[in-house]
Amino acid sequence: MKGNGIQSVRTIVCLIFTFRVAFAAHHGKAVQPVLRPLAVSAEAVRQMARYSLRAYHNGNATNSVKGLLFTPKPVGSKPLPMVVYLPGNGERGDVVRQFRQRAIFERVTSPNFQKLFPCHLLAVSPPEGATTLLGGLPGRPSRIQKDIYEFVMAACRSQKRPKVDMDRIYLTGFSYGGNGVYALALHYPGVFAASLPIAALPPQFEYFSSDKPGNWWHFHNEGDYVRHGLDARGLERFRDAVNKAGGAVFASVLMAALGCARSVCAAGVASTLFLVVMCCVLSFNRTPYFEWMASNCIPRLVWTILAVILSGVTATRQTARKELASQ
Repeated sequence: MKGNGIQSVRTIVCLIFTFRVAFAAHHGKAVQPVLRPLAVSAEAVRQMARYSLRAYHNGNATNSVKGLLFTPKPVGSKPLPMVVYLPGNGERGDVVRQFRQRAIFERVTSPNFQKLFPCHLLAVSPPEGATTLLGGLPGRPSRIQKDIYEFVMAACRSQKRPKVDMDRIYLTGFSYGGNGVYALALHYPGVFAASLPIAALPPQFEYFSSDKPGNWWHFHNEGDYVRHGLDARGLERFRDAVNKAGGAVFASVLMAALGCARSVCAAGVASTLFLVVMCCVLSFNRTPYFEWMASNCIPRLVWTILAVILSGVTATRQTARKELASQ
């Protein structure tokens, strides 16, 4: 008799719990996704230790989103910005592949950088099978876009000391990841304070939100569009619409000049652009202060680009001389 009473109590508790979960889901208050620690290889552990990174995943066996998270030291009690980086196509899947672009970790996690621009950093690794981050319909993001968005939000919520300033979440990415920047920022307008796609295809204009146009800074090499048979009219149309709606769009096109190799422009300049642009953007919130950025930071950015290009040319010439000498 006593056992039957205990069983009845358990049944009632289960029914109450089920009802509460269903009620919360019905009212848009379903249980929020959380980060789960990710077991990684010994090589990944060694690399992560160099930059004080931790690895996480979303716990989804069929669409696993992974990422490397850096938590800065607290600066008083104020929340700090979060920079989200979507990598190139070759860095999908295993988080250890992120270290192919290690400059982002070396610079952003360094004490000097953090002293000037304290911030969180999340480098996302999309699933191996996610061949593109584009897709979905206006107002209806794709499954992978939802998973990455939820992963980013879970990472922001997980930071307690210091917390993430939810009004200063910045999104950037390169090539494959640059396309992802457009996809996420357009499907989730108003979430990201600024978006900086690098070497991305022109944005899909029909996804644009006139209510929350956003702040954008687009970078690409002049050869990027030529290779894909595209022109800049889509980008220009997007720029005009965003600026008209009260947002801000800047577009910077790099010329393959001075006879330097394409790899120097694509790799050296892109990584430098990302770091310099991120330094600039971290100081701003949702208000469009890009005019200040353009007048104060673009000259410095141009000189940095020239320095990278010239260093690449110099290195190429030195290598050629060594080869000739050896012959």
